[in-house]
Amino acid sequence: MATFVRDGWHATEDLPEFADPLLEEIDTDGMFKGHVRFAVLKAPPSDVDGLYNYLFGRLLTHVLMRYKSAGRVDVIFEQGGGKTLADYQQLVNPRLTNVLVTMQPKGDNLLALADYLLFATMRYAARAEQLCPGEACADSHLPPVAAAANFDAFGSPVAVGHVQQDDRWHKMYFGFLRAMSSVVRLRPPADALVE
Repeated sequence: MATFVRDGWHATEDLPEFADPLLEEIDTDGMFKGHVRFAVLKAPPSDVDGLYNYLFGRLLTHVLMRYKSAGRVDVIFEQGGGKTLADYQQLVNPRLTNVLVTMQPKGDNLLALADYLLFATMRYAARAEQLCPGEACADSHLPPVAAAANFDAFGSPVAVGHVQQDDRWHKMYFGFLRAMSSVVRLRPPADALVE
């Protein structure tokens, strides 16, 4: 995994020949818990920052409750995107004394792993929506989490719903499946929706 950290990961740009060995290594050697919060919109949001803050707030609440016995929770943001450390510290509620907020370049602290995780989750969810036959569909479009997944006799995850074994997005997401702890699709706040 050190090679991937050194060379950098870019989930939206990496070709399968680079990404696939990484995903296999994550699947077999990953030692993390993945948590994702997302919303599906039919049009770009009217307030991108507001929607980001809402989703991040819901995720942070979950993480802080889950790890409340930890002496300190580190929240690390990737540098770039036009935000400052002060912006992120404000977003995380400065009154939380057990939370350390920092900014790091992508190669540090495996931030690109989070990039890949989010990209894989969003692509899986989008593919399920794309393949859905319509409103009468009974299949869940939520990417599965480790506790609810089924595995075959060889230890490979069994596909459920619309996204099948040979689909690229199934393969990418299922590289993370054993580490996925929570994936929640949230209804976006009304003020983030375009009228």
